Amino acid sequence: MESRLSHLRDGDPAATTFMGIGLALTFLLMFMRMRFLWWPLHPAGYALSTNFGIDYIWSCLVISSITKWCILAYGGVGTYRKAIPFFLGVILGEYCMGSFWSLLSVILQQRTYDFYFA
Repeated sequence: MESRLSHLRDGDPAATTFMGIGLALTFLLMFMRMRFLWWPLHPAGYALSTNFGIDYIWSCLVISSITKWCILAYGGVGTYRKAIPFFLGVILGEYCMGSFWSLLSVILQQRTYDFYFA
């Protein structure tokens, strides 16, 4: 740590430029999402698309997007708002069961169901 603090490296202009471009693109996506209801791209999707973990959960995202589209198309905003607690319960239930299996694995000192493998 001392050597890193003593011998600071110069900044990387290319990396700083690309970081600024990513920031500008994220703010553009945020602005478009807030301004136009029909805008399909979310800034969080841009941030998650560069993460290696998205390889494991892309199918869940596709299924949830199709489900949301169907609910909005055939049931409207009212049905969508009524369905939100159900889907939050599904997410909470998944995490509770994953926590249960992880805890059971620690208690039994044996491999069990992998909640989220990465």
